[in-house]
Amino acid sequence: MSRVSISKSYAVLVGLEMYTRTRRKARSVYQSANKQKEKALHPKAVAEEEEQKKDGSQSAGKERRFLEKQKEEKAAQQDEAMRDENVSVLKVLQKLRIQPQTPQHGTPHPKVPTEGRDDDMKGRRGSGSATPPLSSLEPS
Repeated sequence: MSRVSISKSYAVLVGLEMYTRTRRKARSVYQSANKQKEKALHPKAVAEEEEQKKDGSQSAGKERRFLEKQKEEKAAQQDEAMRDENVSVLKVLQKLRIQPQTPQHGTPHPKVPTEGRDDDMKGRRGSGSATPPLSSLEPS
């Protein structure tokens, strides 16, 4: 290489570097595609292999249990916060004498019929509602 110019030797080195990088990427793409194929064809076998690859040491098991416990505690705290918020909202609604639209157990209240409200409004300001009753709008 002593007779080859520096720019040519640099070009050769860059070419080798690009070749090795491309080959490495191609290998990783092939491996990931092969893994996805195996997952689709044999999901149970792949799941067993992944389970065997997990770190089986006691410290890793302790760490997994600790993380699961933390996740459960966090979920419990969020549930408790939601319950506290619901209780406070219900107390405010009770003080304002407003019936909630959806109770805590998930079934909605039966709808209050709107017919007959025009009669109640006659004694108040104005001459009742500005819209005619629904029964007069229905086709005969």
